[in-house]
Amino acid sequence: MTLLVSIDPKIPLYNAYGMRAGSISVADALRLHGKDLELRAKGTGKRRRFTSAKLYARVSQVWLPCNSGGFTVLQLITE
Repeated sequence: MTLLVSIDPKIPLYNAYGMRAGSISVADALRLHGKDLELRAKGTGKRRRFTSAKLYARVSQVWLPCNSGGFTVLQLITE
């Protein structure tokens, strides 16, 4: 019996609230890990396997110029 392994395996993709949003390839998830999503894995070393990916919550952030001691500084405001 031969074992068929996909070249580009897919893992489940969840939104920030835990609802299933579809599937994503492991290569794409690794590329976006830490920027737009969190990649979840089990195991270590050779036995490590990726189980799912969860998107980060989207928040609006703007730079607001503020006056500070005669200087203009930029302050990051999360809305």
